[in-house]
Amino acid sequence: MSREIFSHPSLMRIRRKSSRFLEDGVLRIPEGTAAIPECMYRNRLDIWRAVLPDGMTAIGPFAFAVC
Repeated sequence: MSREIFSHPSLMRIRRKSSRFLEDGVLRIPEGTAAIPECMYRNRLDIWRAVLPDGMTAIGPFAFAVC
């Protein structure tokens, strides 16, 4: 299954260090995101906590490794 099926279109902007969804170390995953792909935020030392939307069904392996 393609990763695009699971992910919200704005997730790539978050990965590129967008400040729109990350503030003071808190990453707020947008509503409508069903899943976070494998290794999506790996090695992001600026993420201390993630707020997940209702309805999220999956978080891929190592999605937040070394955060």
